[in-house]
Amino acid sequence: MSAQNLLVQFAAFFHGSLQILMFPPVLAVLILLVAGLVFSFIRQEPLSSEAWHWSYWLVLTQLLFYPAIVAVGVLFPASTWPNPPHENVTGGRWLDALSCGSVATSCFWVYRMKGLRWFAASLVGLIELLVSCARFVMGMRITGQWL
Repeated sequence: MSAQNLLVQFAAFFHGSLQILMFPPVLAVLILLVAGLVFSFIRQEPLSSEAWHWSYWLVLTQLLFYPAIVAVGVLFPASTWPNPPHENVTGGRWLDALSCGSVATSCFWVYRMKGLRWFAASLVGLIELLVSCARFVMGMRITGQWL
C-alpha cells in the first residue's frame, strides 16, 4: 500500500469518525458536554483564576489519542481473505492499549486539576467523546464487522 493511499484512508476515516457526532444520541451527549464546558468556563473562569497552572495546558495532549486511534485502524485492518474477514489481533491490542491510556490520562487530568475539576471533567469528557467515536469506527475496521 502506498503512502498516498494511507493518507487518503487516514483522512477518510478521520472525517468519518467525526461524522458519528451527528448521530442523534451522540449529538445529545455532545450538546450536554459543550453546555457543561461553557457553563463551567463562565462560572469558574479557569484561565483568569489562580487555580490555573501552566501545566494544565497539557490536558490538550488528550487530543492526540484521536489521530493515534485512526492511524491504528488504517494500519491494521481486518484481513479480507479468506471470507469472512478475520480480526487483526495486533490492531485490536493497539486499540485496547490506546483506549485504556486515554481513559487513564483522562482520570489523571480530572484528579490533577484541583479547583477546576468541573471544567476539567467537561473538557476531558468532550475529548473522550471524540476518541470514543474514533474507537467505534476503528474497532469495526479492525474486526471487519461493519454495522
